[in-house]
Amino acid sequence: MKGKKTELIGFRLSTEEKKAAEKICADLGQTPGALAGILFERFIKQRKTHGNRLVWPPEFNYYSTDTKTAQEKP
Repeated sequence: MKGKKTELIGFRLSTEEKKAAEKICADLGQTPGALAGILFERFIKQRKTHGNRLVWPPEFNYYSTDTKTAQEKP
């Protein structure tokens, strides 16, 4: 779904959400708009692939900081 990105969508966040989003974006080296664009792009792609079977709201996968890779395990 790559293409020239020319359209804008506005959305509202609470003050707390905006502060959290700004910190997350700073940590990731992204702008809020870039992060939102990435999330929308991934969601749209998955929606096209899975249709109504896509779980809503989406869940985010994560890994534990305790988890060691196979190379790190004794």
